[in-house]
Amino acid sequence: MKPRAEQFLRNIQDVASERRGLRVDGQVQRIWGKYWPYEQIISALPQRAEWGVQENYVPFFGDWHEILCLSLSDGRVVQLDDNRNIKNSWTSTEEFIECICDTPLEQPISEAKLIGKGSVSPELKAKAEAFLRAQRGNT
Repeated sequence: MKPRAEQFLRNIQDVASERRGLRVDGQVQRIWGKYWPYEQIISALPQRAEWGVQENYVPFFGDWHEILCLSLSDGRVVQLDDNRNIKNSWTSTEEFIECICDTPLEQPISEAKLIGKGSVSPELKAKAEAFLRAQRGNT
């Protein structure tokens, strides 16, 4: 492994910290999971074949269904879906790091999503509406 790749893999957990977003095409994409510590990255290398991941990819984030990998052949960072198709890619580790971002802790909830189409008791509906009014007053 090249020193630059090893340095990225050793530091990504600290660099990314608790950030769970990636800027992709001008939007923030929420990613689920944690950036792996270097020891976990190295110990996971033998599992690549079992999970259908190419030898030249080093996974460093994900649950093995959707994963982020460093390509050892060209230095790109790729996001692979469960079918191992490239969902997103960044030309370098530097470009990838620039795209790491925070995500809002709370996504706005529309009244339709909160109430839904099912049957809701009048008391629960009144509480939900009061909650929504309070939330609107706090923004």
